[in-house]
Amino acid sequence: MEQVLERVMNPEFEKSNAIASSIWRLFAESFEGAEITARKNISINWADKPFSFYNSIFLTGSINEVAVLKETVDEAITVASRKSFPGLLSVCRDLLSESVQAQVDSVFAERGYSTVMPVTGMVAESCPRASPGPASLRIERADDRGVAVTDLNCLVYGLPLESGRASLLKIPLWQSAFPYVGYEGDRPVTTATTIVHDDVLYLALVATAPDARGKGYAEAVIRHSLQKAHESTGLNRTVLHATQAGFPLYKRMGYQTVANFSWYMPDHQ
Repeated sequence: MEQVLERVMNPEFEKSNAIASSIWRLFAESFEGAEITARKNISINWADKPFSFYNSIFLTGSINEVAVLKETVDEAITVASRKSFPGLLSVCRDLLSESVQAQVDSVFAERGYSTVMPVTGMVAESCPRASPGPASLRIERADDRGVAVTDLNCLVYGLPLESGRASLLKIPLWQSAFPYVGYEGDRPVTTATTIVHDDVLYLALVATAPDARGKGYAEAVIRHSLQKAHESTGLNRTVLHATQAGFPLYKRMGYQTVANFSWYMPDHQ
């Protein structure tokens, strides 16, 4: 009973899950033939492109019984198994009762899926402002095809560059968002994109080359992107979903944790 009451009283994790699913729907909408549908307890946003980041299924709604979880996961995996390319199955752990949370990893493991990364839903009520960054970093708006943004994300997440180049988001999405790339000399080394989503600014596609970390580059490009989005829209509330690597930076920037996620992928792709 306490778990149910807590979910009703604290809807932030439900919002975090809904926003994430909506953003991944925007990504999938860039591609002809994408499956974008909602079923009981799942939201399918599957571009079916080689850049697996754009193929996703989100579990939605509260799940209080392991039997329901198994049924939901089986349906999601059935959908994914029919696709040409692998993708992410995202679970907001806060939408699960304690007993279901205790078994969710094993339920996925029994079906040949494992956690590729834990993700933290975070919110800042006041948009972090830009500040003078490292003198060695030059920040420019990304090109309308998002090539440098995509290449850096492929590099950071261990995906082949050709997968990203075959999965570029549609130009209108880049034009309506605030994508920026930081350069060290002529080399792109860091990137961040802010997407206007209803009444919030959503920070996405953040990536920094491994050998360029620890120099303040990521924070500089993030703040720059958010500042440009704020100036254009007047919006202050920003939302993101952080990897373990990015979490400490976002925490220092004033973001607060509102939800906990696990992203699963098949063990053999």
